[in-house]
Parts: sequence; structure tokens; C-alpha cells
Amino acid sequence: MTISTEHHAEQSTNPESKCSMKKYAVTQQPAIPYKLVIIHGNCAHLPSKVQLLETFLAQKSPDIVLLNEIKIDLSESNIYFDFKNNVSITKPRNKYGGRVAILVKEGIEFIQDFSFDEFSSEILSIKLNYGKNDQFYVFSLYNLPNEM
Repeated sequence: MTISTEHHAEQSTNPESKCSMKKYAVTQQPAIPYKLVIIHGNCAHLPSKVQLLETFLAQKSPDIVLLNEIKIDLSESNIYFDFKNNVSITKPRNKYGGRVAILVKEGIEFIQDFSFDEFSSEILSIKLNYGKNDQFYVFSLYNLPNEM
């Protein structure tokens, strides 16, 4: 299986949103043509942008959304991560800071991969299966400022 990536120069420029989004498309070739739309966004505090994200998900319907700097704790995670037609995986924290989340469109089969957790507390990973031996990993990683 060959996986090619296309970077679309489609980036949110809405000054009110303060949440930049980049769109990537992954195409499986040559067996079954399938386009997987993956979006990445740095939210800089998700609760202030939930409505914007809900609207974006409804209009664009991406397959996978990677979010950084969600800045919520575990109790808030259950409140803010209930997006229609999406399954949420989050890594909230109980103190100030970033944290990450992944939203996967319902119907896409995936497994959360915990094997990278030892490297960073700010990483989430999922594995998508395309067939018997074809796998594709998606990561959401946030590197705190001044940390290597």
C-alpha cells in the first residue's frame, strides 16, 4: 500500500476564531481509493471555542480532528467532548496547561495505541486498519514551550 499526503493550503483565517486549522488529505493507493481528511487545530482553551468547533464539524465533516492546548480537566472533558457523529479521545489534565484530543468520525474503525505514552504525557495515538496487513497511525502531540 502506498500512502500519499496532500497538504491543502486551506487554513482558517478568521481573526475571531483564534484557532488555526490545517487540513491534510491522505489517499490510499492503489487498491481502494479512499481519501482521509485530517484536521489539526491549536485551540488555546477549547471551552471558549466549542460552538465554533461544532459548526466546523457539521459543515466540513472531517474524518479525524487533532486538537492541542484544549486546556480542560477530566470533569470538563465529559462536558465539552460530546460532538455529534464523532468519537472523542482526550488527555485532559488537572492543572494548567495544554493537553491533546482526537476526534474520529463515527464509522471509522480505530484502536487507541498506548505504546507512545511513555515518551510524553502530551501525546495521543490511534491506529487505523486498512486491511489484513495495512495500518496507518495518527498522532496528536503537543510539545510544551521550553521543553524538548
